[in-house]
Order: sequence, then structure tokens, then C-alpha cells
Amino acid sequence: MEMNEFYDAIMQMHGAEEFKNLIKKWDRLSSNISKIPADLPILLPDVILEASSGSGVTYLLQKLADYLSEKENLISFYGDYKFFEFVLGYSPEGQPFGEIDRFNECVSLAAGFRNEFRGIIRIDIDEYMGRQDEKYFRSFLEHLASNSEKWLIILTYAGGNEKDIKAMDVTIRSYMRVEKIRLEMPSSEEFTEYLEEVFVKYGLCVTEDGKELLEETVEKLRENKSFDGFKTVRLLGIGIVYELLSGDGDFSECLTADKLRPFSAESEYIGKFILNLAKPHQIGFSGGTK
Repeated sequence: MEMNEFYDAIMQMHGAEEFKNLIKKWDRLSSNISKIPADLPILLPDVILEASSGSGVTYLLQKLADYLSEKENLISFYGDYKFFEFVLGYSPEGQPFGEIDRFNECVSLAAGFRNEFRGIIRIDIDEYMGRQDEKYFRSFLEHLASNSEKWLIILTYAGGNEKDIKAMDVTIRSYMRVEKIRLEMPSSEEFTEYLEEVFVKYGLCVTEDGKELLEETVEKLRENKSFDGFKTVRLLGIGIVYELLSGDGDFSECLTADKLRPFSAESEYIGKFILNLAKPHQIGFSGGTK
């Protein structure tokens, strides 16, 4: 089976076992697709992704887009972006429903001057959990289904009670061919291991007491509602490297707890970092990888 660096990167991700299994499945599909007539396309199923806040959905999408772009024979990409993210806003029945028009504007933005977008779209449907039978939501699903040949659609929600989740999945499956996967929130230890990997890329090592301090910092960050999983942890790592390299103290390639003390959970630096995490809930377009 032909591998690529992006497949390897996905397989090395912390956790995300159901996502990895889906990629393995698609990788076998990519290898076998040459065995069927070329005029019989095999469309990838869309995906229902149940993922808690902070589990790293955007990071996962970046890896997925890179992998599928390299594979070439699973989906085609066309436009200014490989993927974008959209939050579906709720409109009570009886009031105007402008979400399809707003969504189409985002598609046009992603298409750019090419006037057509082909790629991955992640759509947060949390606002309709428990409201999945309302006509506006069904109209939106009809619109997605009519464009299934152009887009790989990732419908995401953070969860809910078991009854609502089952009802939501049934409604989606009545319009779209989908596979469902769950993305669990990694542990603080797994996030800390990822943070250490960021340091290793810069030629830095972390001592055991340094790891303990960093894990406490990660736990502090996870308490914040704007924590965005691996994306946030990566930003923290890059920020720490910058501060260390630009500081006036003696630089050491081995990061001990003493060296990392300015980045402890209760430090001024982390306090400011948490403030910078705060961001408005994005209802509109959030661009992905170009």
C-alpha cells in the first residue's frame, strides 16, 4: 500500500483512533480504485464527527486536507482553500432563514476567482441538536446533499443526550451517505507529549521536572472554554520558544522546571496567553489550508 508523509503524520497523532481507522479505510480505497472502470467514480461518504470542544477538530481537518490532496484520486480540490469551517446559526421556524445564502457566500469566498469550490467543509451543527426535525435544518441538509459530488462534508457536534444524538444521526442519514466517528478529548499528558514534540523540532529537550510543570500549565489552559486542543498547545510551544530565544538570560537546549518557571500555570505569561485565547464564537467563514 502506497503511503505518504501525511498518512504517517495522521497515524502518529495522539488518540483519534476512530479517525485513524477511517483514514486506513480510505487509504485501502485509494489503492484499489484503479481496479474499477475509470468512468465509475467512487464518492467518499460524508462524515458525522462527534467531538467535544478542545479536541482539536481544526488540527484534524488540516491533516485530512493534506492527506487527501496528496492522494489525488479520492477527492478533488479547487478554489482558494482546501477546507473551511462554518457554524450553522439557529433560526426559529416562522422567522427568515438566511443560513443557506450565508453559507453560499462562504463557499464563494473559498472559491475565490475560480468561481467554484471543491474540497472539505466542516459545519458545526450544535445549534440544531434536539431541533433536527425542524424544516430549516432539513432544508439545509437538502442543500448539502445536492452538492455532495463537489464537497466532502464534515458535520460536527459536541454531543448531547443519547436520544438527541440518535435522532440527529437518523435525520442526517436520511439525506446523506455518512460515516460517523468520535474524537475524544486527549488527556493533559497527551497534550504535554505533543508540546514536547514541538520543542524537539526546535532542537530542545525537556527534563522530567520540566514536563511536570508543563502538564500543570496545560491543565490550566484546558479549564478555559476557548481552549482549542492541539492548535492551542502548538501556539503555546511556539510562543515559549520565542520567549526563550529572545530572552536576556542564558539559553539552554534542555528545558528544566526552573527554565520553564515563567510559563507555569500561575505565571503572568499564561495569564496573558489565556486572555488572548478568548475569541468571539465564529458564525461565519473560517478559512482553512490554502
